[in-house]
Amino acid sequence: QPADCPLEAKKVVISKLDKLLEPFPMEEPRWLPHRVNGNIGDVHYVRSWLEPQKVQEFQRIIEKSGCWEHMNTRDTQEFGSSRRCPCGRGLMREALPAWQAGIVNALHNLGVFHPVLFPANSVRINRYAPGQGIHPHLDGPVYFPRAAIISHPRLELDEDRAGFTWDRDNEVPAAPALPPNTKPAMSLLLEPGSLLIFSGDAFVHSRHGIAAVETDDIGPQVVNAKDIGLS
Repeated sequence: QPADCPLEAKKVVISKLDKLLEPFPMEEPRWLPHRVNGNIGDVHYVRSWLEPQKVQEFQRIIEKSGCWEHMNTRDTQEFGSSRRCPCGRGLMREALPAWQAGIVNALHNLGVFHPVLFPANSVRINRYAPGQGIHPHLDGPVYFPRAAIISHPRLELDEDRAGFTWDRDNEVPAAPALPPNTKPAMSLLLEPGSLLIFSGDAFVHSRHGIAAVETDDIGPQVVNAKDIGLS
């Protein structure tokens, strides 16, 4: 029977194997300046990810070519993996519009999504009028394991990867009701052209939403208020 490998030799082999491992995208040094400090981990925010002229260009395209589904809480468009498969156990994959390809490729080049998951196959665009919002929710398995949100004036563009039950009253994926008077663990102000990324614990366990209000109260609960000069 062969002798056991010496401990020092094991350490050398393990060290070499560790160097071959790819770090989680959001743990790379380039993402550290964008990590949001708060009560929830795995949230990253990039200011001015899109230049103002690009924001305006996409706004024109969305308003001109999009077919909105009007909901009580918001207007929405969905592209890619959105139609239910006739088998009832999945979604049909459809090509994303050409105008979205640049954003999808840019997100992959940044390492937002793992190369194995290229290309992103699901895009949802939400539009909110003053007084509208979205109930706190988890995105569900179709967007697992990470959600990237690009903000436009009065628009929220959700760009992600892929059954869940739909909450018809709140128009979001169903989840157990929150206790009464539950306060947000963290609040962010999303600027036009900004990029917000949920991954890890933030994606799996932390609900996110937009308050249905006419105006927002920018106070100490907004963790990035100081960074953008509002505190």
